[in-house]
Amino acid sequence: MGVQGDMKIRIKREPATEEEWQKFKSLNVNLPKDYYEFMKTHNGGVLDNTENFVTTYSDAYGEFSVSRFFPLIEVFEEKEDVESCFPICLLKIGNDPFGNIFCIKVEGENVGEIYLWTPFDPPENEPIKGDLKTYEDIHLLSSSFTDFCDSLGPVKG
Repeated sequence: MGVQGDMKIRIKREPATEEEWQKFKSLNVNLPKDYYEFMKTHNGGVLDNTENFVTTYSDAYGEFSVSRFFPLIEVFEEKEDVESCFPICLLKIGNDPFGNIFCIKVEGENVGEIYLWTPFDPPENEPIKGDLKTYEDIHLLSSSFTDFCDSLGPVKG
C-alpha cells in the first residue's frame, strides 16, 4: 500500500517551500524516512471526512478519526511552541476533530513510532525525557508512519 495506504486526501497542499524546509532543519530533527517522503509528496493534508477514516486503535476512549496531517510549517511551529509538559522526543504531526494530537517519535529508541496524545489533563511537570509509558495521555498506535497509514480505513459498522 505504501506510505499513503488507502487514505483519501480531500484537501491537498502545495509542496513545502525551500524556506520552510530550511526553518524545519533548524530544529535539528531527523524525520523517519517514510514520514519525510510523505511530507515531500503531500506536505500534510486534510483527509476525506466522507470516508470516516479511523485508526484501529481502541481503548477506553474508543476509536479516533484522523482529520488532517499538519503541513511542514505547522509541524515546525508546533515543535517551537511545544508545551512544557510535552515529551521532547515527539513531534506533533496531525489531529482529530476533538483536539487529540497524532505524534511521531523522533528521538531515542524506536524512532518513527506513532502516538496519540489525548491532552485532557496535562500534568504540571517538566518535559518528559524518559519513558513515554510514564505519561497517561500518550498512547502508542503504530510502529511506523507507514503502518499507521495502512491501519486507516472507513468505520466498520
